[in-house]
Amino acid sequence: VERVSGEQWQALAKNLRGVFDRFVLVAPRLSTEEYERTKTTLLHIHEMEEKIFAESLPIRSEKKLLWGWRDVNVILSQLGQRTRESDLLHSELSMTWGGSFTFLAILFALYYKRKTLFVVDRDFRRSATLELLAGHRSLGSWLLCKLLCDPLRQLQIAIAVRFCNLVLLQGRKLKHNWGANNPRVHEFLDAAHSAAQIAAPEILAKRASALCDPEQPLELVALGRLTPTKGIEETLRMLARVRERSALPFRFHIVGEGEERAHLQGIAEALRIARFVAFHDAPPSRAALFEKLQNFHLLLATPICDDAAHDALDALASGLPILAYDTAYSRDLARKSGAVFLSPWQDLRRLSTHLIELNKNRAPIAEKAERAIAFAKTNTQEAWIEQRAVWTLQVLNPFADTSFPIRHSRNL
Repeated sequence: VERVSGEQWQALAKNLRGVFDRFVLVAPRLSTEEYERTKTTLLHIHEMEEKIFAESLPIRSEKKLLWGWRDVNVILSQLGQRTRESDLLHSELSMTWGGSFTFLAILFALYYKRKTLFVVDRDFRRSATLELLAGHRSLGSWLLCKLLCDPLRQLQIAIAVRFCNLVLLQGRKLKHNWGANNPRVHEFLDAAHSAAQIAAPEILAKRASALCDPEQPLELVALGRLTPTKGIEETLRMLARVRERSALPFRFHIVGEGEERAHLQGIAEALRIARFVAFHDAPPSRAALFEKLQNFHLLLATPICDDAAHDALDALASGLPILAYDTAYSRDLARKSGAVFLSPWQDLRRLSTHLIELNKNRAPIAEKAERAIAFAKTNTQEAWIEQRAVWTLQVLNPFADTSFPIRHSRNL
């Protein structure tokens, strides 16, 4: 009941296939609209060949406060049955009411005395405050989040740290606050790039050559789903300031789709920078994404709240340094990779100044590109899935030699 990508489940299943016979994914089914919008990016899994099976829950929308009463019995029965039959349950933090089935599965597993693995993929604690300060959340919504939602999320983590067999937290502060001296709690990085997708030396050389030519525009890019919290509108307003203050050439590429696209196109027109901005559809595959990323020089990341998306890690794997607001996630990534330029959150003047300086002297971009590649090589999806498999095997048998898993009949 953990929402990870199909590629990650395939890789994890491959690492654990000598231990588990079946891998069962339990999650809500995509709506027809969601499927049509994302079908070109979805992965097909051959259940019988890969032993990865899917079961859908009758949860119609995560925007509902509560599930429909007629569905509750089905959901509880299905979760209970699957948990009772499992040898190890993977689940994650419930961030919404509609997604609360993920922590219910943990409670079922604890009741049935099953092995449990709990994942928290981002530090959510400042997000509501940042959204309030940025004008994307009302005071009432902020109070509800700080007085009810965030305490419930922290309660989930407290229960998991106390009772689960393995807890994986993405973020240094989460690890420090919740499991500094707990051997069952580990910090992890949710990387999605493979070793084969890391930019080759000739790509870096071509990019470095372009950066040395001041006549060549600095190719900037933003990636991901176009939502208000992504902060792309702020980026456009910052670039309008850059145009007012500097004649150095640049182009800004927005790669992705979402409800904000038409609005952002209007903003670019209103700011009179539309000729410097290009919108690109979401690539149909990850291979196409990495091919497209070869054309850019620097990723711009200006999220309204803490965002632990794969976009930043994909950019680093492509040799793209990042100019980002100093959110907790960006600071963490800057410390680990050395490939992130940090700028004060929501300070468009400082951000525009930083970008102008980088466009005047592009050498730091090329330098951080090398660091980005070095970081990506040691933090591939394969490396983290293998580490996760080792931790999982240690849960099953703390004294086992994890290099040579012994086959058992188990369900995950």
